Amino acid sequence: MLDFGGHIEKEEADLLFNSMHLGISALAVHRKGLKSTTTIKSREYFARGLPFIFAYTDPDLSDNSEALKYCYQIPANEDNVDINGILNWYSGCISQENYGVKMHQFAKLHLDYKVKMEKLVNYISNTKIN
Repeated sequence: MLDFGGHIEKEEADLLFNSMHLGISALAVHRKGLKSTTTIKSREYFARGLPFIFAYTDPDLSDNSEALKYCYQIPANEDNVDINGILNWYSGCISQENYGVKMHQFAKLHLDYKVKMEKLVNYISNTKIN
């Protein structure tokens, strides 16, 4: 029987994350008809400094060369996953000095809720209602 773990507390999650090397964010969202999305999982990986792969267009990550140093975007389709491409990217990613710290800093500057909410407030404040 498979055990998928169930609910864990923050302290247990911290220990689990500290034992991981690579995260897997959302895959196959194209099957739901989605082309673009954002996931909390990807933001959590960034905040914790865990490199990861994802298979969707993310408006904060997909066209950001700084972000793509730490996450690997694979095509959102039914093609086989290029494991060698992932391994090559991963080797380069973890060879960067302090990559985990840099990921955390990126998350604070670009993905944090405070940053996102400030952008939303600015947008709403500058939008004219007819």
